[in-house]
Parts: sequence; structure tokens; C-alpha cells
Amino acid sequence: MYTIAGVLDRKEKVGEQIFGFPIIATDDDLDAVKKKCDCFAVTVGQVKSADIRLKIYNRLKEIDADLPSIVASSAQVSSFATLGMGTMVFHKAIINAAAVVGENCIINSGALLEHDVVVGNHCHISTSAVVNGNVIISEGCFIGSNATLLQGLHIGGYAIVGAGSVVLEDVAGKTVVAGSPAKTIRHYE
Repeated sequence: MYTIAGVLDRKEKVGEQIFGFPIIATDDDLDAVKKKCDCFAVTVGQVKSADIRLKIYNRLKEIDADLPSIVASSAQVSSFATLGMGTMVFHKAIINAAAVVGENCIINSGALLEHDVVVGNHCHISTSAVVNGNVIISEGCFIGSNATLLQGLHIGGYAIVGAGSVVLEDVAGKTVVAGSPAKTIRHYE
């Protein structure tokens, strides 16, 4: 069990509170905060890209911060699943047997990762997304709320799957897909 010492946010927010917790510093103050706190959790979500989350995570690794996996008490994670460092599993999420979730991921409230799913580092699986068995989600992907991924698919690195999408075929890296069935919206660099 962990106790929250404070939150890091933008400079103009320091001294305020969020959900009753003090905002004690900014991301630029990580070295100073590390002298007072051992454990950190990266709670920044990932909507447009994984860049901010990845930048904070890499900086914490540089200063040798402890980044535990944190699992909400109402989540269910199989004892045969694996969670990477710094991954957060939120309320009522389910991660089934032989699933492997990489480092610095968010598995948001109500998400379901079925058996043998592999989720790469720095991914965000949104609320109530369903990832069926044997799906491989590569690094840096964002899977939108209520999206459903058919079993056995491969989602390429840094792909974005829109909310409510039903994905029936593989998705190339750096591609945005949406709809039911999901269609390619655009590719990006």
C-alpha cells in the first residue's frame, strides 16, 4: 500500500489541491522531489500521443525512481498475467491468464484484456475496451473507450484505435482507425 505525498502539475497549480492532495511541484522538479519520495506513478493519460507520458517515465528512470505497478482493489489481474514496471490498472479492469502488459501502461476502468494478450510499453487501453485473446498491441498505442479488438490481431506501434471501434483486421503502425468495422482514417509520422 502506498500513501500519496503529493501531485506534480503545472507551475501555476503548485500550492493548490486536486482531490484533496497537495500539488507540491512540477515535472521539472523531479530531482528535488526524488530526495523526499521513493515511489512515483505516472498518471498522465494518452490522447494525442504517448510523448508526455514517455518523457516523464524516462526522466524518472534516469533518476532511479521506483515505479511500481499499481492495481486498483476492484481490478482483477490473473496470477498468471505479467505487469511491467509503472503500469497502472484501474477500477474493474480485468487482465486474464497469460496476458503480458509492458511498462508504463494504463489499463483504464472496465477494460478487459483476455488470455494471451500482449500489450507493449507505453500503451493506454481506455475505459471498457475489449481486447480479445492473442491480440498483440505494439508500443505506444492508444485504444479508445469501448473499442473491441477481434482475437489474434496485431496492432502496429503508435496506432490509435478510435472510441467504439470494432477492429476486425490488423492495424499498421502510426495509423488511426475508427468505426464499426474499423477503417483507416489516416497515417502519420
